[in-house]
Amino acid sequence: MRLTANVIVRRPSDSTLVVLAAGEDVPDWAADMVTNPSVLTDLPPAEAPEVTEEVKESDAGDDDDSDTDDTGDTPAEVVTEKASAEEIEATEESDDDSATEETEAAAETEAPSNEWTLRQLREYAQANDIDLGEARVKADILEVLNQ
Repeated sequence: MRLTANVIVRRPSDSTLVVLAAGEDVPDWAADMVTNPSVLTDLPPAEAPEVTEEVKESDAGDDDDSDTDDTGDTPAEVVTEKASAEEIEATEESDDDSATEETEAAAETEAPSNEWTLRQLREYAQANDIDLGEARVKADILEVLNQ
């Protein structure tokens, strides 16, 4: 089955969120997780139409600036290649570092509150050697931390 839209699933082996891109085949491990029939198709991906030189020249030759907004900014480059596993892990690690710094700063200034994220609460508990036991949801974790 192929996807017609981007779908986010949690990989069962390590609970990592994975983006399955539109146009890709659904991996075997995610087949039972993608249940919305509107994002699935049996058709192969459509091929992009071939651009001829005539089309390129006619588009490039339009010098009429009367209906365009020329701010001098160039559009950002679109990257179509997929990130490697190492790049994804490096990004996640840098996100983890910033979240840890935020949690440590918050831990020094205030007690855990309902405004904290689940990640911040868990990091606070770990930094303060607090055993969360069976607490998995935010309310239960807050209850343990505020005892």
